[in-house]
Amino acid sequence: MAARPVSVVARTQSFTMAETPKRHWIHEHALHATEALIKFMEDHKQGIDDDLRKCGEALRNGDIPTACRFAYRAKPWGMGSLTDCCLQPAQGEDQKYSETVFDALIRYWCFWLSALADKQDTFWRRLLRAIGSYGK
Repeated sequence: MAARPVSVVARTQSFTMAETPKRHWIHEHALHATEALIKFMEDHKQGIDDDLRKCGEALRNGDIPTACRFAYRAKPWGMGSLTDCCLQPAQGEDQKYSETVFDALIRYWCFWLSALADKQDTFWRRLLRAIGSYGK
């Protein structure tokens, strides 16, 4: 018997702005990415941007609009950014490894926060369209 193709089932959980015990799966990934990035920066004795910490706090509290606002302010690359530093490798790591992992975490964080911001933007556009004050 031939194997049937596996179908991809889209998640249908609604995205709400209210804090609920069960978070949307994009919210969960954004929270994990933010916490991993903060932990890595702490372990490597790097100063942590206040906006990044506030983004993490807002995500833990379920405040998506505030988290997105602080994420936009936490600049990932360039002068004065999260990566504008000299990483101190942790014990047992070399410089190249630390830089590679840090770069991967920054990219992972940017990916999930972008997805979260896009999801929120879609939510607000649908809400405004439903009440008739968008796209006129």
